[in-house]
Amino acid sequence: MPNPQFPKVEILDLRDDFIKFELFETDASVANALRRVMIAEVPTLAIDLVTIEVNTSVMTDEFLAHRLGMIPLLFDGGLEAFRQRFVYSQDCDCEEHCPNCSVEFQLDVRAEQGMLSVTSDSLKSVDPYIRPVNFSSEEEFNNTQDTGVIIAKLGPGQHIRLSAIAKLGIGKEHAKWAPVAVATFMYEPKITLNQAILSTYTPEQKAELYKSCPTEVYETDENYEQFTIANHMRCMYCDECVKVVNSYKDNPEDDAAVTIQMQEDRFIFSVETTGQLKPEEVVICALDIIREKLSYLKHQCLELSQEDQAQAIPVTPFG
Repeated sequence: MPNPQFPKVEILDLRDDFIKFELFETDASVANALRRVMIAEVPTLAIDLVTIEVNTSVMTDEFLAHRLGMIPLLFDGGLEAFRQRFVYSQDCDCEEHCPNCSVEFQLDVRAEQGMLSVTSDSLKSVDPYIRPVNFSSEEEFNNTQDTGVIIAKLGPGQHIRLSAIAKLGIGKEHAKWAPVAVATFMYEPKITLNQAILSTYTPEQKAELYKSCPTEVYETDENYEQFTIANHMRCMYCDECVKVVNSYKDNPEDDAAVTIQMQEDRFIFSVETTGQLKPEEVVICALDIIREKLSYLKHQCLELSQEDQAQAIPVTPFG
């Protein structure tokens, strides 16, 4: 029986809307399960029902409703409070919607004169703890002149007045509930340099090898005498350096100066959120969902095992 694996996580980079971490001592099935759950099964809030009272803009009602649905909504209170605060509308006891399963928003904007951009900043929530995400990070806020996500542009005299209902959902149902814009992973690269072969290269050949890498994985001196690895994590498996060293071989079966392999038990995740949840909260919530699924599966297997054992007990006239 193989030794059991206990996956470990190391955070490499953490920002307002981005996290990069390494998952190791596990296999691709676990890594892909985590990626898929982050995309499709972490619950968030999104506008689902829109009642448009006035719309004299050039944008149709349907397109306007779709744009409203794609605006990220943030709950000020943390992940645990968010989990306790809302339930899915299908699981709620109310007839239509209530504060336990939904949040109401109002938007009423008129362009009195000139052009006016209607942004998510104009979308007002009835619940003081729920608000639109105007910017996913402080860096984005500092690099723009807008006041939020642009919903529509109004000409002189045009008017939009509407109400909207946001509900809890998951990305598997619609992409507007996905908490991440990007969730990818790659195998950690393992790069090996054969210094004996590299020592036979001319400075021109080493220069060509160094310049072949678009992400500057390698480093060298001014005369291209020393050739080492600067940062193997920059490798994106383009194999440009491998093509160069292969072209220097006298025979195809000769050893290569550079070899690149994938470490099949180490994965580098890059996750960019839309602002609804913090990046670390998305990862934690996805891990909790996987744990719940495994716990449910274990419970079902135990029940089936108990039923099989009960059926296997022989029945005798004496009980």
